[in-house]
Amino acid sequence: MRLPFGAPRRTALRAARAAGLAVLEQAPPEELALGVTGRFWQLWAPRLATDPQRSREPAPAGGARVARSFSPAAAPEGRTRLAPPPSGPRGAAL
Repeated sequence: MRLPFGAPRRTALRAARAAGLAVLEQAPPEELALGVTGRFWQLWAPRLATDPQRSREPAPAGGARVARSFSPAAAPEGRTRLAPPPSGPRGAAL
């Protein structure tokens, strides 16, 4: 899924949630962790429901879980962009 570059934070989060991503953890304003569960190797496979609690459990049979952290960064015109955290990308397959 691709979020609109420079989209307002609330719009970006709404788009992420609509695409099946869940907010796993927030540490405003420094960091935001998003996660998704699904069969990513299948072109049109649906995303499976996830939340902070479920994301710590084993993935369902035939599925996989992925988590990724982002840092909100200021963008022109009062917008916010989600970028890798300053410490570098911290994505993990769960």
